[in-house]
Amino acid sequence: MVGTTADYAIPRLWQLLETKKESLLGDSQNSDKNWLKLPEWSPIQILDEEALAAKREREQQLYGQTVPAIQEKQK
Repeated sequence: MVGTTADYAIPRLWQLLETKKESLLGDSQNSDKNWLKLPEWSPIQILDEEALAAKREREQQLYGQTVPAIQEKQK
């Protein structure tokens, strides 16, 4: 019984894993170009240089607002 189940399930699981690997890693012929593709709905975003600079500026502004407030509370 277990052997029959394994004989049936292993090829199907292998095919499923291959499909998932191709969808995540992309085409094996262009492996160095886009080695990891994130789905459109993914919360992880790869930022370009302009967006990254804007993010750093927002973080510095927040840091500039919070540090003086924390220092005043400590006095």
